[in-house]
Amino acid sequence: MKILLVFYFDNTVIDDNTDTSIVKCAPEKKLPVQLENSYQKGFWTEFMGRVFKYLGEKGIREEEMKRAVTSIPFTPGMVELLSFIRKHKDKFDCIIISDSNSIFIDWPMAPGGLSSACLASGGTGNKKAERAGDLSATLGDEKTWHVLGALRSAVTLPRQPRAPHATAGSSGR
Repeated sequence: MKILLVFYFDNTVIDDNTDTSIVKCAPEKKLPVQLENSYQKGFWTEFMGRVFKYLGEKGIREEEMKRAVTSIPFTPGMVELLSFIRKHKDKFDCIIISDSNSIFIDWPMAPGGLSSACLASGGTGNKKAERAGDLSATLGDEKTWHVLGALRSAVTLPRQPRAPHATAGSSGR
């Protein structure tokens, strides 16, 4: 039986947030106040869509974004851990999940073959972009839902038996 390892990408596999790191590509390395203030709690994906549009309008190209994302270091020990997992695929399955754009996951994972350590990784949005405006941040990305579905079917927690006379608020003892 294999052990399933699940990692969240931003601030776990890598030591920062990929979405916020691309702001370094903006003129003066910051977003206009109006755009920055347009974020509403619970609507991060929509906000990032506006950020990508803005960066695209400013002519930000893929290479600039790739430099920003790949300059984020892996968290200490993560490269070694992913390399270990890759070498022991007979014992481990690995899934990386994120609400980051899929391309932002691929860029740092591809060098050194770290992508091959995992069965799948899922994020939102496009896999290829010539410029920031070509990126999208969408809910319901097919790959993300596939990964989350795989997680649901791969992980089944055993039900704990209830104490015979347990009621809400009692310990059953």
